[in-house]
Amino acid sequence: MSLKLLVVEDDEGIREMLNVVLQYEGYEVIIAQDGSILKDLETIQPDLIFLDEWLSHEKGSDLCKMLKADPRTSTIPVILLSALMSVEQFSIEAGADGFIRKPFDIEELNEVINRYA
Repeated sequence: MSLKLLVVEDDEGIREMLNVVLQYEGYEVIIAQDGSILKDLETIQPDLIFLDEWLSHEKGSDLCKMLKADPRTSTIPVILLSALMSVEQFSIEAGADGFIRKPFDIEELNEVINRYA
């Protein structure tokens, strides 16, 4: 059974690239452009969540704090994605399990998935 990854990213190009690359690597991928999908986590049951920091109407770090504060979702690994140099700091503050600085490569994605999922 392949791992189920949820990717929340508002940039269409990055969403499409992640979808293609991660499916090619053998993962089941669910793609969303905003955090509204998080209300369906009990149904989706992802093994790992990638959250972009700068979504259209919300911050990934705020969504991460919400997920980590809820006992039903606190154990799901959350990885924040951002081009900001401070991504490590706000990932720690949000309680994220890890972070990936944009731009990233496939090898880095796989390393993070293997480490946390």
